[in-house]
Amino acid sequence: MSFARKIEELKEFILDVWRYGLGKVGLILAISIIIISIAAAVTIPPGFSSNWFNPSYWADYPQLAPPAWVTYFGVQKAHHKVVEFYGYQNHVINTGRGFIMVTYSMTYHLRMHDFPQNVMAEFKGDVMNLEYYSSHPLPIVINVTRPDGYTITVFQGAVPTSTINTSPISPSPSVTISSLAPLIAKYTPLSQAEFLSAYANKLVEGGIYEQFIFGIPKLVNGTLLATPLTGVYKVTLAIVLPSPHVLKQMLSQPGLSEQQKKIIKEMLHDVNVIEKNGVTPKVKLVVVGDCYGLLGTDRYGRDLALGIFYGFPIAVLVGFFAAVLATFIGGVVGVVSGYYGGMVDEVVQRLIDISVNIPLLPILVLIGFIVQKLFLNPWIRVFVVIAFLIAFSWGGTAIVVRSMALSIKAEPYVEAARAAGASNVRIIFRHVFPQVVPYLFAVLVFSVPGAVLTIAGLSVLGIRFGLPSWGSILADLRSYVQQAGPSALMTWWWLVPPGAMLALLSFTFIALGIAMETVVEPRLRR
Repeated sequence: MSFARKIEELKEFILDVWRYGLGKVGLILAISIIIISIAAAVTIPPGFSSNWFNPSYWADYPQLAPPAWVTYFGVQKAHHKVVEFYGYQNHVINTGRGFIMVTYSMTYHLRMHDFPQNVMAEFKGDVMNLEYYSSHPLPIVINVTRPDGYTITVFQGAVPTSTINTSPISPSPSVTISSLAPLIAKYTPLSQAEFLSAYANKLVEGGIYEQFIFGIPKLVNGTLLATPLTGVYKVTLAIVLPSPHVLKQMLSQPGLSEQQKKIIKEMLHDVNVIEKNGVTPKVKLVVVGDCYGLLGTDRYGRDLALGIFYGFPIAVLVGFFAAVLATFIGGVVGVVSGYYGGMVDEVVQRLIDISVNIPLLPILVLIGFIVQKLFLNPWIRVFVVIAFLIAFSWGGTAIVVRSMALSIKAEPYVEAARAAGASNVRIIFRHVFPQVVPYLFAVLVFSVPGAVLTIAGLSVLGIRFGLPSWGSILADLRSYVQQAGPSALMTWWWLVPPGAMLALLSFTFIALGIAMETVVEPRLRR
């Protein structure tokens, strides 16, 4: 049979499937899933799998935030805003007595009666290219100017350059509380001293002191509360450097070593450049909101839309790989068993009896637990488990195909091929196996959801493969529910999308399977 003829037969088969309503739906969904999977596989960022399980990578994202679109339905959630500054752009340089201050600023409009979760600053790349700061912390100040005119210093301190590129800078409780004291005294009967002595620790211990950055303080029955203050806020980040005048004084001090003089001279040169042109790092200012993106975030701040998107190729690859191999093995073994009969048939049937009667789930849980300990590569973990899944999944297909092969081998054209001297292998793969292929297609599409749901189920049960899959997202939700209690199930945006994707993938292939089964079996046609 020519290749063109095979293509023509496949086209006719697809058209037959398309004639049925479920076939149309299944084909459209399957093509869409494949396109999305290819797009995700092509665009996935390097290292995304490891970053997905690295909480520090998501440190400047809101935690447990619902999707941003919930605000269109009247839900009061503060939006998330990130502004990035590159190189010499969007900064202001002020030269004071003895210092240079390089300032970055952004505005944030709080429209909702809700509190943002945090204010953060983040640096990417070399902050200053100054050898001096390889051993000296970098002085930084972060201020928030409120709509009522108050400026609150949320961070003021020297940050080691060894950590400044690895973690964002968040508000300091002690600095913020001290800066809030005048605000509390203005809006409540409390004096600054009373606030600092009686209430400051409670706000810090309760984790609510950040609310007062964006709120109006109230004293209600002895409890200090805050209500959101809507309006435009200004967030500024200032980097403080010694001025050229101060550096020259340092250079003139006696007793400096040649190495110290070299460092100060290099710093003097760089500060002169900075005074004229500015600094060169990428600076990010973030107001961490209370809603985010298309599908929200989980407790680590991970963008669930990215997890769902990049979970497509994993689900499709795992499902197809397991289903194709299990179906092919079952088909070949079933044909061989039915065609040869005798001892071959007896041995195959006993193997099938063993495989279909061994409880699969406990075996997979045990194997999954072992591979977690033995292998670090997530793909090795997945494919080892898939190998055992395949080993116990081909039996049912082989039983049905064997019965089909028993009837096919008695057909006249098979007898004619045998009389013409054709070998058994040629008869099996030329005349018998092609007759069961349409049935195997139907079995294949039915098997894909089972493989995907099995791997997802293992993830939910605690078998970690190290891949950002839909099952791992549900597994993380399960762990969170165990810690936080049933109230954690209110995070519907964490539960519904991965569950819906698994259901959609299953429905897609079940619809295709029903349509293909109808095409293969004429008695099912109406």
